[in-house]
Amino acid sequence: MPLIPAELQPLVALAGLALLFVAFVLERHPPDVTATGAAALFVLFGLTPPERVLEVFSNPAPITIAAMFVISGALVRTGLLDALAALVIARAETRPVVAVVVFLGAALLASGIVNNTPVVLILIPVIIRLARSLGLAETRLLIPLSYAAVLGGTLTLIGSSTNILVAGVAAQHGLAPFSIFEIAPVGLALALVGGVALALLGPWLLPDRRARGDAGMSETTFLTEIRLLEGHPGLGKPLGEVADLSRPGIRITARREGARLRRSNLDEHVCAAGDVFVALATTSEILTLRALPGVGVGLQRGAGLRGGEEDLVVAEAMVTPTHGSPRDTVSQLSVGYRYGLRVLGAHRQGHVPGPDLGSARLRPADKLLLEGTAQGFDRLAQGGELVSVTRPSGRAYRRRRAPLALLALCAVVGLAAFELAPISLLALGAVAAILLCRCIDNDEAWGSIDAGIVVLILAMLVVGIGLEETGTVALIVDTLAPWLEGLPPIALLAALYALTSLLTETVTNNAVAVVVTPIAVGLGQQTGIDPRALVVTVMMGASASFATPVGYQTNTLVYGAGDYRFVDFLKIGLPMNIIVGLTAVLVIPLVFPLTQG
Repeated sequence: MPLIPAELQPLVALAGLALLFVAFVLERHPPDVTATGAAALFVLFGLTPPERVLEVFSNPAPITIAAMFVISGALVRTGLLDALAALVIARAETRPVVAVVVFLGAALLASGIVNNTPVVLILIPVIIRLARSLGLAETRLLIPLSYAAVLGGTLTLIGSSTNILVAGVAAQHGLAPFSIFEIAPVGLALALVGGVALALLGPWLLPDRRARGDAGMSETTFLTEIRLLEGHPGLGKPLGEVADLSRPGIRITARREGARLRRSNLDEHVCAAGDVFVALATTSEILTLRALPGVGVGLQRGAGLRGGEEDLVVAEAMVTPTHGSPRDTVSQLSVGYRYGLRVLGAHRQGHVPGPDLGSARLRPADKLLLEGTAQGFDRLAQGGELVSVTRPSGRAYRRRRAPLALLALCAVVGLAAFELAPISLLALGAVAAILLCRCIDNDEAWGSIDAGIVVLILAMLVVGIGLEETGTVALIVDTLAPWLEGLPPIALLAALYALTSLLTETVTNNAVAVVVTPIAVGLGQQTGIDPRALVVTVMMGASASFATPVGYQTNTLVYGAGDYRFVDFLKIGLPMNIIVGLTAVLVIPLVFPLTQG
């Protein structure tokens, strides 16, 4: 017997939905935790039948979103996005305005074919580096990056998790599945108008304030030494033309000539076997160089490593206060002789620790990047000089497998465009391919998935089933219909868009999409307007969120990275919401006729 009488279930479910929105706004707990708690209560009180709970795992939206996160992670690990950053920053030196426009345009297009949340997460360090190279405050470019990704996410079904989710919920309510590019005409109009509006409003409404700290560094930068060996393809070329040493994460600072360091005319030096270069490099670039034939990284002096190549691991270690006096250098630490380890690099927060790696003087809290066997690291930990031995945050780029990752992405987009298979199956196939081809390791692939978003979606699907089963959706539709039935169709679209947008700015967009989509379908059936047009209205209203940092995940990401204030988003976001919203309401009827054929 249900705990709540059937006649009261719609009202109780509606009250639960209202309390859920309040909990989202108060942010006492993360959204996924709040949604999971609400889903559990809906099941506990019998609002969502237990036998229907398992239906949420058959919805393709969460699977597709998780798979796209993995594909995005493979693009990072194979260095494709790193190459894009290098190209943009190089062009910025000669044509800065064009570079910024091209970069934001590329972010917009990339967000149409890859989930826009990981795109922004990946490009935040790049846009900060670009801003600094142009002498601009980071706050002038980070919000535009988020807005470009938001607009790009409206181009295709896979550009935003919200689009996939709305389409999945609509399919559950009887609508024909959306194709990957079906919403592209609407998205293109929004991207064009929104891009022009951002270009006109940005110079006046974006804050000009430097972010605190070093938000642009996504990885630790180490002082290291790079030795060119026989067989390297760069021998006989000027240093500036050696691709392996010209990456954006590598900065050559000197060339060793015997006991001297030469720092002038480095790019013109013709490389020869045995040349040693002092450099500042990120962890990922050091690990990438370490795996290349014809390149030696780190200190070459001292005892050889004890163990075969397959036994070697890389880890970071921190200098303890008792052994970090300024008199100790990296060479004097002698980790090679004592532990069979090699020093690959040294790092000091905010400073370069020395003129070269061997003579860098160690201080407490300095970090060393070390290579050796697990047994060697065990002996090091027992020695006491270094502590906190951990795996480095960066990993070696797998640039040779970049074409495979790009091919997998193109296959998902191309095959889905021709509707040869469901997007979820194509995305899962692409994940299997990039894992088998070792474009990305399995642990990093699963780590690239934002589990919070996936859990949030699953929990809200449970709540959505409860709203449907109890008749709450029908109650809301019956209540709104008298107010909306008399409106002209275009006014109904505007009201639905405004409702969705308003809720999205205060509550997570995915949660709003799950709740409002069934209402849109019901309104269409009640008023005679094609539900497909109303569903696309919800899709755009929930995706095109600009006015608050909590309305969309990409806004939240740049909010922290740029040290923005809440009002910064309101100043430029409210006009953007109005302009993009009006465009959507005018364009949607042209692409999706309001009368059912």
